[in-house]
Amino acid sequence: EKAMENFEKAIDLNPDLERAYTSLGMSYFKLHRWDKALEALQKAVTQNPKHVDSHLYLGRVHLEQKNYEKAEKELQIVIELEPKNIYAHAYLANIYMEQGEYPKAEAELEKAVKIKPDELFFHYNLAHTYVQLQKYTQAIEEFQEVLKLKPVFQDTYFHLGSIYYKQGKNEQAIECYEKETQHHPDNPDAYFNLGLIYFEEKKYDLAEQNLRKVIQINPQDAQAHELLGDMYAEKGMYLQAADHHEKAAHLKSQGKLYIKGYDPTKDKKEDLIRAVMEGVAYAMKYGFELLQRGMQKQKIAEPKRITITGGGSKGEEASQIRSDVYGKELINPHTEGAAVGAAYIAAAGVVDEPVEEVSARLFERGIQLSLQKPTFVIPRNENIRLYEEGYQRYLEILEEAIENNFEQKW
Repeated sequence: EKAMENFEKAIDLNPDLERAYTSLGMSYFKLHRWDKALEALQKAVTQNPKHVDSHLYLGRVHLEQKNYEKAEKELQIVIELEPKNIYAHAYLANIYMEQGEYPKAEAELEKAVKIKPDELFFHYNLAHTYVQLQKYTQAIEEFQEVLKLKPVFQDTYFHLGSIYYKQGKNEQAIECYEKETQHHPDNPDAYFNLGLIYFEEKKYDLAEQNLRKVIQINPQDAQAHELLGDMYAEKGMYLQAADHHEKAAHLKSQGKLYIKGYDPTKDKKEDLIRAVMEGVAYAMKYGFELLQRGMQKQKIAEPKRITITGGGSKGEEASQIRSDVYGKELINPHTEGAAVGAAYIAAAGVVDEPVEEVSARLFERGIQLSLQKPTFVIPRNENIRLYEEGYQRYLEILEEAIENNFEQKW
């Protein structure tokens, strides 16, 4: 603040002092007062259009404000005035990386590295750019260059391990992940990836050791619980597997409502209930389509009707939703076969009569119930198309959820 007062006094004494405007703008920049910084720096370049630092800091202010077009313009001016300005090349690379334009970022970082080969940040960012471009050999070389300049720098060993894993070089990957855990013992992702490699190699004791380390660091890590469950299942330890799978499912569902477009401030409770019923119908349709694919391979004719039974099948609205979603006629029997059968068995066990006589009488009653005319649910044509659109959105959400839940940690 004192420095800014001095700069402002200098400007009052000499309004044409462009260096004072530049220094004032740089001071405002450090205080994150972007509007004030822009005002001062623009006055500086107005007085001296070839002042490199003023254009450089203008570019940085625009970059902080995510105004990439203006930032790029200012930094290009810096390079025109001073082609070997490493900071202009580096900040241009940042712009391109944030916009996903990795070939452009690559070009700028390669220039920066050539101008100043001992700047490890340039090598580090260039390595990440190569990873995005799937140039793994070059990425390894750049990460190794980082380690030459500084033996322990951020998460370099972790990223090296991830590249080696992608290349199928598990031994080198394990070595790098182990070094990462030595230098950064609280990095759960390094332990998770070690656990994953050991799981794939069927080295279950080592996998368990590393996955438990993940959970020790972060008890809420659903993926670690899920992989531990898979490992126990492979070992035939099904109770432990079920325990960890249950924890994983609980953690994944906590605080999440996967209903795109549902607005709790506007929609009513019944809207949410209906959305849930529609989601169940979509899930069942997805399973039915998988079944149909198998039937087609076996050259089995596609059913024209579907018999529904069990949970929710007796509700008129739920049945109609399913019929509309499937686009097929539903047959809804009046009796639940499994429930009736269980009741018959229970009755036969408690009455004081010969089991054969009770069974025969109950069986006859079951026949009478089964002869009752079922309810037929006909799909409504006007809803079939609407639900098909909703089903396509459901498939998109399902694909996204699968990608997120099974995403590897690199």
